[in-house]
Amino acid sequence: MKMRKRSVLLIAICLCWAFFASAGEVKHSQPEAAVEGIGAGEAIDLANQWRWTHKDITSYVTSHELFFEFPSGEMAMITLPKNEMFVSIAPYITYTHR
Repeated sequence: MKMRKRSVLLIAICLCWAFFASAGEVKHSQPEAAVEGIGAGEAIDLANQWRWTHKDITSYVTSHELFFEFPSGEMAMITLPKNEMFVSIAPYITYTHR
């Protein structure tokens, strides 16, 4: 009986994991749509994540906006809050920017 409960629990956990993993994939399969209507904090998180997972998407920040450039040529702009500052530090190994 204990083994059956464990099996049912394991299956439920796997199904939940698969559901949440696939929900994230839908959002990332169309990255242009993923930035529509999101706030600055979420946009910065996406930019940091996509730096590693979507190398074909370019993002950069100015003092007032965060920009995304997609492979399709489409651009998106997210306005940063006026009462906050975002500091971006470029890594330096042999150069700072492409």
